[in-house]
Amino acid sequence: MYNEVVHFRRNLFKLPTGRAGKEFINELTFWLRQFNSVTKLNGISIRIFMILPSLLLQKPSARSKAKDYAIALERRLASWRKGQVEELLKEAKTIQRQFKASNKPRRQEDLAKTFAKLVMEGKVSSAMKLLDKANNAGLLYLNDEVITELKDKHPEPEPATDHNLLQGPTNEVPSFFNPIDEQTVMKAALNTRGSAGPSGMDADLYR
Repeated sequence: MYNEVVHFRRNLFKLPTGRAGKEFINELTFWLRQFNSVTKLNGISIRIFMILPSLLLQKPSARSKAKDYAIALERRLASWRKGQVEELLKEAKTIQRQFKASNKPRRQEDLAKTFAKLVMEGKVSSAMKLLDKANNAGLLYLNDEVITELKDKHPEPEPATDHNLLQGPTNEVPSFFNPIDEQTVMKAALNTRGSAGPSGMDADLYR
């Protein structure tokens, strides 16, 4: 399932305010805690964290509104907690098929408007990606060509020699993590831009 979901086209709605949005955040938080703890769920936690947005935040349709998002999220959260994962995956795949079937090449005028909107919002990186990948999104499938390209970009490392290694006793380095508190984390989170990774969430959704 993970290998299917991470290749979905990005089609996530913004997290609604209110109970549904808070419950979704609590669910993501739960799985992050499993990842940072020694529990029986640790091994699957980060994968679940990555696929939850694509399973629960798929826009029902191109014309759906904020109210529809809250209703859909509440229903999907209830299904998730009942263990109805296959049903959620089936719904997400159906939406993705409809999304692809109705997807037409973007007009230059629409592309220009979206580009201008992103620039005005300060999302320059996203605007540049829009020009570069106007009709492309998601992760690459691993095939022979992709693997060859990756090997060319990441050649085998040179063997280590004594000249490259630290010799003799080393001084103990004080911890740099002590000054990190809630305010530091919040400030860093508010300054994030763009998106990366298989979850499909961008910096706005994470904030």
